[in-house]
Amino acid sequence: MKTDILEPKIPLEVLSVEAVALMFGVEETTVREWAKNEDMPARKIGKQWFFSRRLIEEALERKRIITATRIGGAK
Repeated sequence: MKTDILEPKIPLEVLSVEAVALMFGVEETTVREWAKNEDMPARKIGKQWFFSRRLIEEALERKRIITATRIGGAK
């Protein structure tokens, strides 16, 4: 069976700046700065930034853990 090399076996889910901003509860300009400063894994194509859903969800989970640790440690 012939497979198309352009079709990934695992679907690649890409997020926009707007989607990442909504996930983190920040402004879109903040997300662009994170990407530009390499604080967030991203790729720029032309003038637009793109983000891997998996990597962003991992970063969001780390943020939740850090926040929970800070709140719990402040008692």
